[in-house]
Amino acid sequence: MKLLPGNIGYADLDRLTVDMVDAMFEQFKNTKAIVFDDRTYPNGTAWAIAPRLTDKDLVVAAMIHRRVAMTPDGGAGDIASLSTTPTFFERIPHSDKWRYRGKTVMLIIIDERTISHGEHTGLFLEAANGTKFIGSPTAGANGDVTTFCVPGGIWIYFTGQGIRHAHGRQLQRVGLVPDVEVRPTLRGIRAGKDEVLDRAVQYLQSSDH
Repeated sequence: MKLLPGNIGYADLDRLTVDMVDAMFEQFKNTKAIVFDDRTYPNGTAWAIAPRLTDKDLVVAAMIHRRVAMTPDGGAGDIASLSTTPTFFERIPHSDKWRYRGKTVMLIIIDERTISHGEHTGLFLEAANGTKFIGSPTAGANGDVTTFCVPGGIWIYFTGQGIRHAHGRQLQRVGLVPDVEVRPTLRGIRAGKDEVLDRAVQYLQSSDH
């Protein structure tokens, strides 16, 4: 955690743990905005952060579809008669703690970093207060991991359920789509700059937002 120029807080979700969330909000209580760096793999903090960003209770954060087999063998008939796909909603938990009123943005990036739980964290913050995404589209691979073993001792891993935005918009194979798209450049890397973070600060300082 650190304070950026312009009274903007910065939290690296790769290192921020659940037991640090309350201290983070206290440190950034009077800031104009917070940048959550999600170009990593978070530590399960979505369920602690999101409730502090909304006055609404039990907000839907994600729509989940899960295919359930109805018979142990193939049997006869089409796939619809052999399985069912229930839909349920994951909600932001209730909190009695004070709410942060500043703006929030999340840094995302298109590679193996912002994936799975990183994308799920984005869904929670998006649903809480409309957190804006800055960077490039993410991996689009969220939905837990289902495993099974085939002959020869080979283990197969795949996404076991469908995850969508709260209102049903597709996430898998699409990813979190940035509100402001910016990608690191070779020139910026050579100069030691974080162009994605710089663009986020510029966005937050803009009078248009």
